[in-house]
Amino acid sequence: MTDIGIVFPRANLLGGVERVAWDLLNYLGLRYQAAFVGEELLPTESPNVQHFRVDPRPTPTSLRPLAFRRAVERTLRGRRPRRLVTMGAVCPPGDVLWVQSVHRAWLASSSAIRVGPVHVPASARRLKPWHQTLLALERQYFTRSDPQWILCTSQREADDLVHYYDAPHERMVVVPNGFDGQRFNLQRRCDLRDEMRQRLGIADHEIALLFVANELHRKGFVQTVQAIAALRDQHFSLHVVGRAPLDAYATEIARLGVGDRVRYHGPTDRVEDFHAAADALVLPTQYEPFGLVIIEAMASGLPVVTTKLAGAAGAIDDGVSGLLQSDPYDVEELSSLLARLQEPAVREEMGEHAAKAAAGYEWGQVFQMAEPYLMGA
Repeated sequence: MTDIGIVFPRANLLGGVERVAWDLLNYLGLRYQAAFVGEELLPTESPNVQHFRVDPRPTPTSLRPLAFRRAVERTLRGRRPRRLVTMGAVCPPGDVLWVQSVHRAWLASSSAIRVGPVHVPASARRLKPWHQTLLALERQYFTRSDPQWILCTSQREADDLVHYYDAPHERMVVVPNGFDGQRFNLQRRCDLRDEMRQRLGIADHEIALLFVANELHRKGFVQTVQAIAALRDQHFSLHVVGRAPLDAYATEIARLGVGDRVRYHGPTDRVEDFHAAADALVLPTQYEPFGLVIIEAMASGLPVVTTKLAGAAGAIDDGVSGLLQSDPYDVEELSSLLARLQEPAVREEMGEHAAKAAAGYEWGQVFQMAEPYLMGA
């Protein structure tokens, strides 16, 4: 029997939870017979990781999370691993729930969004079939299951689970996300800086802000663009990495007159290369239980500008290893924080402090902390 199975739709280097799952499999595969239960697995570095391929049946977009869960249940019939770790409400409950976000908490804290000329309030967004499906699955995931442990990436996430689902706090353990020290480190960033800036067409005088996200609204993209425009400093440019194209924001970008300074690079499995080219990471997120991209950027020696709402903000000494925004919707506050990064010496000193602050989050240390709960020791 397989010792442990990790369940999520994908394990690769293209997204936050996807990278967590992939790095976890590499760690476990050196110690146990492990399996990934999902649709897509980037080959791991360990020969002890199997892929139990999940093939959801064709279904409308709003029902795809439910289709994935049912496909996992079919895949596991007759070959369930000794320990099953599931990484989200799209998965069936496992022995261990490793929670990366709470969808209900995000919807409760989110703001209105613009759809064409209309502002859609957050309360109305919850009525969308996609959100209704996720909320139903999440409620079942936490209230109709009996996990041995619930791993949360931050105390805020644990508090949300108690508040919204009356989850058993005595079974909760806070285990932060981490980073791969071979990929994300200050020396690597310095070594690749000139090459990557030349490749991306970033001039020497530019202050390149990196925005890494697959969800633009929740991560504060429009506030970031507005803050850059408010600076009126032509040296700042914004470099967006992720799956979500900028089409929905094209009108706002043009209106603000920053079209030549906002550049979309698409998704990548080598985000560390973009760290090398950047001068800071900006992520004025509205909801972020942890924020893998934050700790990875810090490990690379990048100053990070994010909000106090991010779980990973606990790793930042405000004004020393990064800058923390109080209100994710306050464009003037964000603009003033970005203005503090105009001097190269400030960015360099802050980046050095960031790399030191992130050292305790390397995956080896984090997974060692999590291992007794994952394996039931």
